[in-house]
Amino acid sequence: YISDATSFEQIIWEFEQKEPGQPLFLFNVTIQNHGGYEDEDYETTVRVANASGKYPQTEQYLSLIQESDQALEYLVEYFSQQEDPVVILFFGDHWPNLEEDFLTQLLGEDSSDLSFENIMREYEVPFLIWANYPLEGQEIQQISLNYLSGLLLRSAGLQGTGYTKFVEQVRQVFPVITANGMIDKEGSYYKIGESTPYDDLLNEYAMLQYNNAFGLEGKAEGLFSIG
Repeated sequence: YISDATSFEQIIWEFEQKEPGQPLFLFNVTIQNHGGYEDEDYETTVRVANASGKYPQTEQYLSLIQESDQALEYLVEYFSQQEDPVVILFFGDHWPNLEEDFLTQLLGEDSSDLSFENIMREYEVPFLIWANYPLEGQEIQQISLNYLSGLLLRSAGLQGTGYTKFVEQVRQVFPVITANGMIDKEGSYYKIGESTPYDDLLNEYAMLQYNNAFGLEGKAEGLFSIG
């Protein structure tokens, strides 16, 4: 598919079209590393060492990830030289679909019959926020995608809404909320639909989400916008 390097070159092109000082927001979805990983025309450069079997899909995926790492370095180096303040939020959404035997070794459990905790692990990916100006360093151990916009606003020095402030309060109780399940501040796991000690808070969150997406004439605009 289209390489991350090409995708990032497009980001740079978009940036260079704007007037200096003019704000720009881009949400860019890369596709280079989307499976499957059995393209015979692609040269695999990364090998899995000391493994009990052969894993060509895994090796092709890791080779692609190495290319992504190099492309991200290119993007960061470019924006580190720009005068306009720039902040980059970089994240993924789930593990790749690789050989079952490799995933079994990685997870220490039969990949065709995973525990709920390991199902959740398959959606655990790193993220980073980088800026070409000083940021307060912080390492966050657990967070889900629904909270990243709030961190991005803070890093960019932008004001949030009443809704984003409420969502940040939810994060202090449930640092992870996904379509599969949740993890609370004590590290307890809950499948979607299971009762939790914080159901009142989750119900309030659900109602606000619904109002934001489908409120129409009844939408509480002041909660979701500034001014």
